[in-house]
Amino acid sequence: MTITGMELSSWISGKLRSNSKGGSKMATYAGQAANRENGSTGVFSTFSNLSTNLDAHGGFPVGTTAETSVPRLGNGLLQLVDPDHLLRLRAFIKRVGLIKDQYLYQQDDRMGTIYFPESAVVSEFQILEDGRTIEVGVIGSEGGVGIQSAFNSCTAANCTQICVPGTALAIGRDVLEREVISSPSLQLILHSYINAQIKQLSQRVVCNTFHSVEQRFCTWLLTLRNRSGRKDFA
Repeated sequence: MTITGMELSSWISGKLRSNSKGGSKMATYAGQAANRENGSTGVFSTFSNLSTNLDAHGGFPVGTTAETSVPRLGNGLLQLVDPDHLLRLRAFIKRVGLIKDQYLYQQDDRMGTIYFPESAVVSEFQILEDGRTIEVGVIGSEGGVGIQSAFNSCTAANCTQICVPGTALAIGRDVLEREVISSPSLQLILHSYINAQIKQLSQRVVCNTFHSVEQRFCTWLLTLRNRSGRKDFA
């Protein structure tokens, strides 16, 4: 079954309207929460708005594991890098195909590669002792996965798994670390993105504490659609 973006929006609107009390408040919440999660306000808007206007596919076949040189970049965060510096980085970047449910890192893994999604969407989550999982973030073409390791050789704090298959731009951690040391402007871009992620995570903690499962589910659906840039899901 395929669900289009219009059908998704209609379903969410219908669910909000069907609530016996507080429907208008829930509708307002859903819009505000989607804006916060999708980065339409604050620092995060820079990354989100850029990624929306980029061609995220680049002609690479989805669902494969081959690597090629990068003819064009479809990641909003990398588009913020100075053109001359980006030209140097391109020699070390490879476009990779990521398949659904593929793990990029397990918790506590060493992050030897940093990924900048194009059409792929990555879920970050924690696994509890009883086997349950809690998602802590969703990353698409507005950002990157493993960026914190460019500042020190830390291990992965969360499990990262592909929830929407597609492509990403991959670069070795050691390479990006050298570039970060030599470029204050690149440091600023990546630090700003990390700070935006922290702010977003803080907002999610508040929402998970005070809002209903239905409200959080609506926010998650809208976030996934925004991160993937797709109009329908199978």
